[in-house]
Amino acid sequence: MKNKTDTIALLTLGLITSFALSGCEEKSTQDSSSEKQTTEVIQSSDISLEVENVADEQASEESAQPESSQQEESVEMIPNPQYAAWAKFSVGTTVVLENRTESEEEIQSSITFHTLTEVTEENLTYEIKTTSQVNGQEIKLPVQQQVIPAKISSDTPIRPADMPGVTLLDESTVEITLGDKVLVAKKTIFETTGGEGDDKFKSQTTLLESEEVPGALVEMTQEISKNNKTIKTSTRVIQVIETQINPVVDNI
Repeated sequence: MKNKTDTIALLTLGLITSFALSGCEEKSTQDSSSEKQTTEVIQSSDISLEVENVADEQASEESAQPESSQQEESVEMIPNPQYAAWAKFSVGTTVVLENRTESEEEIQSSITFHTLTEVTEENLTYEIKTTSQVNGQEIKLPVQQQVIPAKISSDTPIRPADMPGVTLLDESTVEITLGDKVLVAKKTIFETTGGEGDDKFKSQTTLLESEEVPGALVEMTQEISKNNKTIKTSTRVIQVIETQINPVVDNI
């Protein structure tokens, strides 16, 4: 199982982590420099997504352990808040998120669609489709599937403030507007520090979450300082489509 300190570093720096676009064809040797820039796309959804996926990753690792090991270490399982945040909505519900990253070198943006595709008593699955804009060029990333277990171990950090290196600065309840609806949201502000030497970083994050939105995340803004440089990121819900109650899990 991953060290929790490494996990929180991944949580914060996941928003500035680049990944290769394997689906893009090389144009020519002459364009290789340009293509190198376009492959460095900021993976910023599900602040959004690293926050959501810490519990899921640990649950998957635990289930992969030998049966004898699991029997020796009986772990209490508790309801997964991220499962509950999705499962009460009907299959087909889609959340549209707008993502933006600003640095001294460039501005990157993307639109991400999270669509609920399956809900069972054990887990649920939603599909992730992302279209990015990098230096004026539009890039469609490969479709991903995210599986959320219904239960997680009781020692899994649920909130960012539960993790090493995180300091809670403020929590409050606010009203926000999404489309033509006024929602009640929880506002959380926290600071994260970590890394050593050239990898040392500090960030401040503001989260807005509401039970009325699939996945709970409404908006996240983050300012990351590393190596005397600052990167600003934001992820916000701009539309929720087909938010109907699913009668199978209506009591969640």
